[in-house]
Amino acid sequence: MPTDLLRLVNNYLQITIGCDTADQKEILVALLSEIDFEGFEENENELHAFIPEIKFDESKLAEICSSYSAPYSKTIVPFTNWNLDWEKNFEPVTINKFCGIRAGFHKPMTGVQHEIIITPKMSFGTGHHATTWLMINTMEKIDFLGKTVLDFGTGTGILAILAEKLQANLITAVDNDPLCITNAEENIAANECQKIILELGDQVPVVSNGFDIIVANVNRNVILEQLPFFKQQLTSTGVLIVGGLLNKDFENVEIATQNNNLSITSKYLKDNWLCLEIHKKF
Repeated sequence: MPTDLLRLVNNYLQITIGCDTADQKEILVALLSEIDFEGFEENENELHAFIPEIKFDESKLAEICSSYSAPYSKTIVPFTNWNLDWEKNFEPVTINKFCGIRAGFHKPMTGVQHEIIITPKMSFGTGHHATTWLMINTMEKIDFLGKTVLDFGTGTGILAILAEKLQANLITAVDNDPLCITNAEENIAANECQKIILELGDQVPVVSNGFDIIVANVNRNVILEQLPFFKQQLTSTGVLIVGGLLNKDFENVEIATQNNNLSITSKYLKDNWLCLEIHKKF
């Protein structure tokens, strides 16, 4: 492989963006997630956003930052340093004493109903971010026993793994990023799961009897785009749990659910992020 291409494949860019408020950071995280940024770190007056150099489109970044009068700068980060940073900064997370999430190099956790081992690498989903926390918090309230589950945009595989621990009968986990599929495979093996089927792709797999539960921790655009497919593949009494939404997205998503004869039955909010529980209307 040519040296320049090898550098692009292996390197990440760190984009440092000047931000004045927490709300501005939250909005920028949501918008940058939609253009292939994969990780974020927040400081008092800055947001650090990370993206594979090969996926970087500066015109899209400039348009977003210009809209919010947010100056930015770029730094090349070697790929190997990214994983080292994950290991240095990854701390165990506990959600309602319901679920504990740790890396393989941490000691086993006590005082939680379910423990999940996650090595995140470049995949999204550890419980540290409000969106994953909200999804797990909502899953605690749902009966998974014997159910069929779709985890759309599985990332690390964390929600699929939790679904199996909650005694779902069969879980299909899909993601359109081959690196996420590889990472999810490793995490599924680390948790000794046996009922999860991984699929690479960006479309909902068609199943004859539908899914009892669909979880999708993605972003507003993907949710709005996939909502008709989610409805099609949801059983008549099934539940759709969606995350990755900002509070300001609620009105658009509510209108879309109504247009698809769906009903938002529960709404959970944390740090300006939303998680919604949705059912079919009768």
